Amino acid sequence: MARILAVCEQADGKLKKVSREAVTAARALADAMGASVDAIILAAAGVETEGLGEAGADRVLVATHASFAMYAPDAFAATIAAQAKDCTAVVVAATAMGKDLAPRLAAIMDAPLAMDVTAVAVEGGKVVATRPIYAGKVIQQVVLEGAPVLVAIRPNTFTAAAAAAAGKAGTVETVSAVEATARLVVKERKAVQKFCIARLRNGVAETIVSAADRMKEAPDLTDAVAGADQRARELGVSGVPFFIFEGTTAVSGAQEAATLLDAIRQARAPTPEALT
Repeated sequence: MARILAVCEQADGKLKKVSREAVTAARALADAMGASVDAIILAAAGVETEGLGEAGADRVLVATHASFAMYAPDAFAATIAAQAKDCTAVVVAATAMGKDLAPRLAAIMDAPLAMDVTAVAVEGGKVVATRPIYAGKVIQQVVLEGAPVLVAIRPNTFTAAAAAAAGKAGTVETVSAVEATARLVVKERKAVQKFCIARLRNGVAETIVSAADRMKEAPDLTDAVAGADQRARELGVSGVPFFIFEGTTAVSGAQEAATLLDAIRQARAPTPEALT
């Protein structure tokens, strides 16, 4: 039976949310191909595997090595490539780690790669990946030839609940880590997030939420950031730059100064209610 391999991510033994999303995308491909799904996790020691079966994994492969406490690019790529030799497709999340790992795997495996994928399908036995390009202005579909193929999915686009009905076994098996010469070593991992949300008031950018280096040190900002993220989704923000004036007028992408001035004038024009 054909196999689809989903690469999972963990931190300190805890699965990241995007891991279940990767398995969900792999399950969608597997169901269309009549294949099985293997999820692979690389960790320094014990790691949780809960929820991967519910998301659609038939097996969960766990490779442990002391160097896997942090992301080890060379060893990660070598270990995953060894398990993907007879796979039809490999699904990776387009996270910070995945964007580094996926091209490495593509080079080692001499495989085609589609990045930032938001939907997957199978047509004529070939994987078809959908992804936004040009800051979301164009939706592109690419057909990946050969086997295996690599798909890097955009986080938060594949909902794990969608595959819950599959309810696969998620049987845990141990696989060997592959030793590799470390040409790049990750020494430290920091949960650093900097953000600034601002609005235009009387022609001046007024800061609503200032930069915060660590979410854990500023938990009171979490709701504000989540609300801004939801608002961005409602407005259709899919890339940067994206301008919002007075909360009413939006302009996407790099624009001429005249276009931005027109948008500002439109946003600041009196409303019919204000004229009465």
